[in-house]
Amino acid sequence: MKLKNLLTFLSILLCNILSAQEYVSELEKNAILNFGKDTTNYDFIKTLCVLDENISLQKIEDFKRNLDEFIKTLPENENDERREKKRIQKIYDAVHKEYLRKYENVAYFPQLINDGTYNCVTSTALYTYIFEALNIPFHIKDLPSHVYIIAYPETIKIQLETTAPGSYGFISPKDSEVKKSVENMVKLKLVSSEEVNQKGENKVYMDYFYGENSLDKKGLIGMQYFNKALEAMAEEDFKASLNQINKSLVFYPYAPSEYLQKTLAAINLDHLKFNSNEDITALYDSFSTLEYGKDFQSADIKYYLNKIVQNDANNLTFIEASVKKLTVFDNADLNAEIIDFVYDYIASTYANNADLEESLRTSDTLLKYNSNNKKAKSIVTFAINNKINTLPKTEESYASIVDYYKKYLFIEGSFNIETSKAGFLGQLSYNLYQKKEAEKADNYRTILEEQLDLYNDKIQINPEAISQLFLIAGRYYYGKLNYKKAQEIFEKGLSYNPTNAELQKMIKWTIQDSKK
Repeated sequence: MKLKNLLTFLSILLCNILSAQEYVSELEKNAILNFGKDTTNYDFIKTLCVLDENISLQKIEDFKRNLDEFIKTLPENENDERREKKRIQKIYDAVHKEYLRKYENVAYFPQLINDGTYNCVTSTALYTYIFEALNIPFHIKDLPSHVYIIAYPETIKIQLETTAPGSYGFISPKDSEVKKSVENMVKLKLVSSEEVNQKGENKVYMDYFYGENSLDKKGLIGMQYFNKALEAMAEEDFKASLNQINKSLVFYPYAPSEYLQKTLAAINLDHLKFNSNEDITALYDSFSTLEYGKDFQSADIKYYLNKIVQNDANNLTFIEASVKKLTVFDNADLNAEIIDFVYDYIASTYANNADLEESLRTSDTLLKYNSNNKKAKSIVTFAINNKINTLPKTEESYASIVDYYKKYLFIEGSFNIETSKAGFLGQLSYNLYQKKEAEKADNYRTILEEQLDLYNDKIQINPEAISQLFLIAGRYYYGKLNYKKAQEIFEKGLSYNPTNAELQKMIKWTIQDSKK
C-alpha cells in the first residue's frame, strides 16, 4: 500500500469490537458479554476487577461485602449544606484511611482490593460505588490524563481530588483559586482569553470543571482497559494492545481509544501472512464496520487481497474459501469489488492450468457481479473454444454447445468459437452420413451451411474437409438415385471449395445420370 493510502487507512480503520475477542478468563468474558446485553444492570465492582486473570469471584464478593459493611458505618445525610459539606469531608477521609494506601500513576482496581494501591481512575470508581450507595449526587469528570469526582454538582459543588488525601484533596474553590486556575487554562490553551473576557472567570471555571457533561461510571471500566492497551503498546505487543482497546470501547467511546484502535488494527493487519483462517477473519473484522467509498477505497482492501492471492502457501481452494468469508458485508458494491479482484485471479489461474470446468465455474461468479467483465468473457470464450475442440462428436455434445450459446450470449460471432463449432458440425454430420443416418446428418449439415453463409469468410475452414462432407452427403443421395438433391449438395460444396475436382466430377455425373 502506498504511504499516503496507508496513513489514510490508519486514521479510518476500525475493528469489530466483540468479534474474535480474547479474554483473560471466563469471568472476564462473561462480564463483558453480559454488559453488552444489558448496559444498565451489571455488577460495577466485579466488572472493574475482571481484567486481572488471577482474581477470583470469591475475592471480589468478599471485598464487596466488606465495602458494604463499611458504608453502613459512614455518617448519615445532613439537611444543612454546611453540615453536609463536613459529612462529605468525613466520608472522603474515612475512605482514604480504610482503602487507599499507596498512589501509583498506573494502577488497576484489583490492586486496590489486594493492597490498597490506587490511581485517579480506581479511587474515583471506589467513591462512585460509595456515593451511589449513600444516594449522594455526583458527577465524574475526566480531563486529559486525570479523573475526579464532584459531589452535589448542582448545589455546593464539592470537588474530590481522589489522589490526594487530607485537606488538599477536598476542594471547594475560593475566588483566588478560580482566578489562578483560569490563567493556567489560558496558558495551556484549554480556553481562549476571548472566551474568558466574554463569560468571566467564574463561568469559565465552572463550565470547565463543573460543567453539565459528566462521565458515566462505565467509562471508568473502559479507562482501565485503555491503560492496559497503552502498556501493551509500549512493549510493542500490538495484538494484545488491540485486544485491550477493543474491550475499552465496549465501555468507553473515547476518541483516543478509537484512533488507537484504528492504528493498531492496521499495524496488526500488516503483520499477518494471510495464510490461515484466523488471518482472514481478522481482515474481515477490520473492514466490517467501515463505510465503503467514504472511509476506505477499493485500493485499500485490494492491498490485502493481493497478499492473499500472492502467498505461495495459498492454493486456489483456500483463496476461494477466503473470498467467501470476505463477501458478506452489508455493502454490495464492496462485495462485488472483492469478487472481481480475487475471482479474476482464480479464473485466470484455472484457465492457464487448462482446467476448463473450473475456469468456467469461477468466471460465472465474476459475470454474476458484472455481466460485462471483459476478463471473464475472455476466459469463458477460451474455455468453451477448447471444450468444443475436445468434445466427442456426438449429438449430446452438440446439445451442450447449444446450451453454451444460450448461457453465454457474448460468444456468438467469436472467430475462434465459430470456427471450432463449424469443424464440430462438419465432423458430426460426416459421421452420421457414414452411419447412414442421413436425416440427422442433413440437419447438422444444414446448420453448418447457415453458419458458414452467415459468417462468410470470417470463419477459418478447411476446404478439403468441407469438400469431403459434401461429397459423402451427395453420394448418399446419388446412390439413392435422388439426382436432384445430390446435385444441390455437390454444388453447395463446390461453392465453399470452387477448385475441388471431385465435386466438379460428381456434379457432371449427376447431371448426366438425371437425363437418362
